[in-house]
Amino acid sequence: NSMHGAGAGSDAGRLKMFGAAAATSVVASIGVQPIEKKLTMDQMLESGRARAAVAARHGGSTNPLLTPLREIAAYTREAGAAALFGGFTPLLAREFIYIAAITAVNPIVTSYVSQRAESSAGGAGAALLPAAAAFGVGCTAGVLSAPCQTMNALMKSEKHRGVRMSEHLGRIFRKGARQGVWRLYYGALTRSVRCGGAGVLYYVRDTHLAPPPA
Repeated sequence: NSMHGAGAGSDAGRLKMFGAAAATSVVASIGVQPIEKKLTMDQMLESGRARAAVAARHGGSTNPLLTPLREIAAYTREAGAAALFGGFTPLLAREFIYIAAITAVNPIVTSYVSQRAESSAGGAGAALLPAAAAFGVGCTAGVLSAPCQTMNALMKSEKHRGVRMSEHLGRIFRKGARQGVWRLYYGALTRSVRCGGAGVLYYVRDTHLAPPPA
């Protein structure tokens, strides 16, 4: 009975972790969406009209903090909130995969690997194997979320304003499944390495920098 209770408690704790990850993903995506839209437009050199509108209203003066927000507001007035939030669905999926992997899956995997390493390897292995597992969790999250990031970028480009995700996927896979998959996974290696590094950083924070329990 005690083992059953412990297992149920553990399952409930994991559900809470994934629930918290889901809630955090929604909040983070809503906050990040306008910024990512602005970033995509800047990188694609598509911010000209919003920038010109802000410059005309404020006499050409720029402020590193306020000007980007003013350009987002100018774009929203011109194009509408629907255009500003284009690509929100793949962004939300990307954020959930990343946040759930780092905050929910990572502690479970690294704790398991750490226990196994201490009982078998010991020494340096007990320290290095959990870090390697954290890197693997982050890399996996990066690979799984790579197609979401590709769709996110495509749907945020002004060239594709109003184009639905299904239309993008139809175009991507028109030349065949293999080429479609390759297109969705452009940049996956870079993203996986970055997410792997984040997994290690979170592992180090949780195991070595977290304050001791009261």
